[in-house]
This record gives sequence, structure tokens and C-alpha cells, in this order.
Amino acid sequence: MFTVERRFDLFYNNSTGGIMADNHPNHLHRRTFIYNFSVLLAGSGSVLAGLAFEKESKQESPLWDPLPGKEQQLIKNSKMAGSILQYSKKKYSCAESLLLASLEYLGKPREWVSLAGGFGGGLGQRDLCGLLTAGIMAIGVAAGINCKDRSGFTKYVREQRKQYWQWWQARAPIHCREIRIQYDRPGYFRMIQRVAVQVEYLISPEKS
Repeated sequence: MFTVERRFDLFYNNSTGGIMADNHPNHLHRRTFIYNFSVLLAGSGSVLAGLAFEKESKQESPLWDPLPGKEQQLIKNSKMAGSILQYSKKKYSCAESLLLASLEYLGKPREWVSLAGGFGGGLGQRDLCGLLTAGIMAIGVAAGINCKDRSGFTKYVREQRKQYWQWWQARAPIHCREIRIQYDRPGYFRMIQRVAVQVEYLISPEKS
């Protein structure tokens, strides 16, 4: 289940083409959009409401949902899915667990996990999810390994980050406070393993 704010953001981004520079001739300010949206919604009832939630209906299964057979096999075959589960059970935070699994997969020092020390629990404020931020860290580490120059590094990070972001937004909110209320302990383990499989795919040598 996604929050009302999340549903609105889906409609806003879909209707306005996403983020647009303030000085763009076709820019529609969010505040103006909210006002116009409320007026239109009041006047047209369920028809417009259906349009607002159309994109949500196309969402993938949430990260914490039960695993179908195909995903169970992907997790079984993933090195990082096994690692992240073990680190999580050793009381590492979500961000630390994912970065540790990534460092292990990439053959980098485990000591680098300190970089993720402040990102667990949504930056300690139940804000941006630690699995999301640690996944971006892992992409950066992989870029440093796989890319020979700055231009290649920037392109790699931009492309993999975009894929990860889009993959995440189709499956979960980005804020820890919205995610935590969705799952129980088994659901948490399913979520971190799903994320590990996706990050492993994005940072694998074949993606460079």
C-alpha cells in the first residue's frame, strides 16, 4: 500500500513529465498543480481519481511480498542475497548489510562498510531508506572498478543509478518511515534479499 502523498507524486510526475526546470516554458509549479488538481478532482469525481491512480495499478509487487518461484530461484543463485541475510542477522543495519554484501561481491575491503554507518534507519531519521542509499554507494564502488576514466565513470553511475531508482520506485516508497509499517520480520528479509539481487545485477562486471 502506498501513501496518499506517494499516489499524488505518481500522478504529478506522470502528468507534468516529471521534474522540470523552473525556468522551462512548460514548467508547472507543484503548488499550482496541487490547486488545479484539487479543483478538477472535486468537479469530476471518480473519473479523474481513476486517472490519478492509474500508474499505481501498474506497480510491481512490493519488496516485502512473498516470493514467487522464479524469484526464489534468483535469490538462491545470488551471492549477495545470501551475504546480506547473514550480515543482517549479525545486527548490521540495512545500509551496512547491503554495502558489506556489495564489497564482498566486488572483492573490496570490508572496512569500507564504515561509509554506510550513518545511513541505516533512513539516516537515523526514518527518511531516505538505507537500502536505497547503500545501493547507490555500491554502484559508485563498481564504477571505480569497471571504468577507466572520469567520463566512463560518470556515464556508468548515471545509467545504473537511474535503473536502480526506477526499479525501486516501482516496488516501494523511498522513505524508511513509510516502508517500516509494511512488513514483519520475514518480510524484511525478503525485501533485503530482493534488493541484493537487483544491486548484484547492476554492479556485475557484465554491466560495465
